[in-house]
Amino acid sequence: MSSPTAGAPQEPAAGASSWRSELIVATPTLVVVSVAHAWAWSYGGFPATHWYPGAVGLVLVLAALVAGLRPAIRELPRPLQIALGALALFTAWSLASILWADSQGVAWDGANRTLLYLVMFAIPALSRLDGPRALLVVGAWTIGILVLAVWVLVKLPDAVGPGRAVLGPGLAAPVGYANAEACLWLMAAWPALVLSSRAALPPALRGLFAGGALVLFDVALLSESHGAVIAAGICLVVLLVALPGRVRVLLTLVPVVVGAVLTAPHAIDVSDARRASGAATGELASLATPVLGIAVALAAVVTVAALLERRRPPGPVTIRRMNRAVATTAAAATVLGTVVILAATGNPIDTINDGWDSFKRPTAVAGTGGGSLADFGGARYDYYRVALDVIVDHPVRGVGADNFAQDYAAHGRAGEFPAYVHSIELRTLLHTGAVGGLLLAIALAAALFGASCAARARSRVGAAAAGAAVMVFVHWFVQGSTDWFWEFPALGGAAFAMLGVACGLVPRRDAAKRSRAPRAVRLGGMVAAVVLLVACCASLAAPWTSAIETQRAARVWPIDADAAFRKLHLAADLNPLSSRPALVEGTIALRLDRLEHARDAFTSALERDPRESYATLALGAIASQRGDRTRALVYLRRAAKLNRQDAVTLGALRDVRAGRRIRIPALLRQYELLARSAQR
Repeated sequence: MSSPTAGAPQEPAAGASSWRSELIVATPTLVVVSVAHAWAWSYGGFPATHWYPGAVGLVLVLAALVAGLRPAIRELPRPLQIALGALALFTAWSLASILWADSQGVAWDGANRTLLYLVMFAIPALSRLDGPRALLVVGAWTIGILVLAVWVLVKLPDAVGPGRAVLGPGLAAPVGYANAEACLWLMAAWPALVLSSRAALPPALRGLFAGGALVLFDVALLSESHGAVIAAGICLVVLLVALPGRVRVLLTLVPVVVGAVLTAPHAIDVSDARRASGAATGELASLATPVLGIAVALAAVVTVAALLERRRPPGPVTIRRMNRAVATTAAAATVLGTVVILAATGNPIDTINDGWDSFKRPTAVAGTGGGSLADFGGARYDYYRVALDVIVDHPVRGVGADNFAQDYAAHGRAGEFPAYVHSIELRTLLHTGAVGGLLLAIALAAALFGASCAARARSRVGAAAAGAAVMVFVHWFVQGSTDWFWEFPALGGAAFAMLGVACGLVPRRDAAKRSRAPRAVRLGGMVAAVVLLVACCASLAAPWTSAIETQRAARVWPIDADAAFRKLHLAADLNPLSSRPALVEGTIALRLDRLEHARDAFTSALERDPRESYATLALGAIASQRGDRTRALVYLRRAAKLNRQDAVTLGALRDVRAGRRIRIPALLRQYELLARSAQR
């Protein structure tokens, strides 16, 4: 009987090759993994001062890799050629969108983030990883996230206190946003599950991954993310339908599910108790022991089973019988589960209608994004309504990278202030139009096709690595379809890196004989490459250093205001597109009661971003303070039009209309409280 992998490149089992040589070849991709780990430990890499330095470093790594390998485009697999080309064009289009964006500084940051994802995809895709090297990379990333999950479990009791609560509602550390937190753990849980099921891996490693999958699933439950639960169900279907080895995955899933049945109810109860009482520290202390204890037991069981399988591998007849038994059991479980769900929920049409009504009805959402697993509400319906309206108005080229906040402030109804549209698909169409949407769709389709080919063409270790890597991207994309995960490099960067690993495993084509290019052509290519490298580094370094100077100014102004202003002027020079340095300068000047200075700063901010509602409000407040009621009303009416949900602006407008002057210190305190919910 022929094997399904007959004719595929045969790779040695993990551990059979020299790990030292594998490590050297995999080093560029391991650098990508290390950077992604650093971001995961630090707010998901969301702050500009966190992800920009890593981006600059990775651009240099890619340049060194290309210079060392000098991969010929004609030798790359066709899917990889298409994916790299389309993703590069999408990045270029995102950078071009700065030209027509209203908030050009924000667009520059958004386009640079896209450049980062291109680099994180390209490094593993071009690194010529074979099966063992790819397994080393995927395993290293998964184990790194597992270590972080264990650290979170152990440190939970110490993390609760004034200003230190990571629960309430939902686990919100270390990323800072509960839904993103759940996504991070589940992105690592899928490769752990896949790798624990593969016979090519050493038994002890399979046991480690099985126990790790349980820990990651349990920690994800602490976030109480409804979107994560739905995404997990979709990803499980994708895993069992689209990837090979589904029977092995199902067999490995059984002990993991048993462990989850024993631990998940307690994890949910702990999170519920923390949200209800606000001080369930004792409950938090009781969580790590059962979860880690059962995970260790599960690891031991899977290790022993793997040892037995390696000692007495099943024959073809046994495998066929197991496949039939598992298929029958899965079908029966599906039918039984459907019956139970229908019995519990009643009429499915009524359930769908109730869910739709709940989705359309805005409800209060905590700033961390967490909540009960039963919560369906939120404001996403209103986000999507505004986004679709703007897409219709700008269908071809979009409104510019990451330019959503101002449109929602002007047209939203939910009483929230999102900076991002909360959907990867809508984000792409809104910011880059049909052109960007088509380019990204081509890139992802080609990359996923290549990953699927790699999972089937390679045997043993290569197939395991490709399947595990692609599931990281799949979960990020599925859950990110209803959330703002593109803006977290620890999530989006890891997803593109793992997709690059999977797509890069497509077998290379034989190198065709080609004539040596003329010297002038080769020299021109080198010059173009150097110019491109310098341009990419400059595009990343300028906003990064500007953000650093702005951050330093915000810290130093109570001690030395003049030094703070000098830093802000430098920040404005470094990033001539951003209004943020001028906004910070104006706010500091207001706190120091330097009204003339503040007016100049906010005027400068409006020159860079004419739709900046905060600067418009501040200019109205300054005019009111100076007794110029007419000018104050002009500014405040415009501010209310730019941000019609802003209670602070509307209150200031009412005061001026009633003949009262605005008290600037009180206004700043109110706006500071309101702004805390804006970055979501």
